[in-house]
Amino acid sequence: MVTAGENACIWDTATGSKIATVRGQLELTGLNSAAFSPDGKRVVTTSHFKAARVWESGTRNDAIVLRGHDDIVWSAAFNPDGKRVVTASRDATARIWDSATGHQIMVLHDNNHNLRSATFSSDGTRIITESFAQLSDLISIWDADTGNQIATLPDWVGGYRFDGKHVFLLSTDIESGEETLRVWDVTTGNEITGSLDDAARNSYIAIAHQGVPTIENNLDSYSTLSLSADRSHAVGTTNMDDRFATIWDKSWSEIGTLDGHEGAVNSAVFSPDGKRVVTASDDKTARIWDVHFAVMSTEDLVIEACTRRLRGFGKLSRNEMRLAGYPDSASEIDVCAGIE
Repeated sequence: MVTAGENACIWDTATGSKIATVRGQLELTGLNSAAFSPDGKRVVTTSHFKAARVWESGTRNDAIVLRGHDDIVWSAAFNPDGKRVVTASRDATARIWDSATGHQIMVLHDNNHNLRSATFSSDGTRIITESFAQLSDLISIWDADTGNQIATLPDWVGGYRFDGKHVFLLSTDIESGEETLRVWDVTTGNEITGSLDDAARNSYIAIAHQGVPTIENNLDSYSTLSLSADRSHAVGTTNMDDRFATIWDKSWSEIGTLDGHEGAVNSAVFSPDGKRVVTASDDKTARIWDVHFAVMSTEDLVIEACTRRLRGFGKLSRNEMRLAGYPDSASEIDVCAGIE
């Protein structure tokens, strides 16, 4: 958990002990978003303060400040190897940064549109941006190396999803209720016409069609939704007044809330391993939550509870391991906890 004062403090949410104090100038306004790096060791946050910051948990290093935007920074995301960050701002730009140094690498200009989000494709070669202009949303695809705009998708009324390889636009006819699905390949920037292949259709079903609410974005408020890597759970925020985030299982039954912020929670995102969630709030803090037990299956939870007290008592001696055929270089084995 990260708390604000003269310094930012990172706490172990399981034990309540402080891990590190991150010294640096803190945000003067609330946080708009927070996201984990691919390895889960860093967090990038954005705010109304025209900057983003990269925090390294578990150390005493200062935050890396990504400064250069001229207006509110709405969102930020790491690329697949964690070496770059892309930010989206109301100043009509998305910017690419070196996540280690804070050096600005490139600026993507989007025709005076308010950019609400930006993210890398799963291979890191493309950037997908969402902008808001004249009461409609626009999706653009960019080359992450050159900054060239590859495609701008048409306006739509409905929702969109991005699975790392495809952009899905879903429109619903108000009178008939008929849904129209259109899909773009982000590598080529071309629309996939005709029948969808199984991969694209399955991605759409997994992301958008099984009860996942449409993510609404506007100038005053926005909601977020994040799926765990195995798509077994989701965490999200609903509106600007909520001071908590909600976790759902794959049947969209609520299984818990992350309650503790003193201001509206603007975003909630799973870590890559699905065991933690980072939230960003108007109370000027980003908090990291341990949700490992909350997202465990009943069977795994029973096994965890039944074996926890036995760990350490079932360790095999080195002679026992030799008799079992293990080499001396093998790690010590606890039959109640697995290989340590």
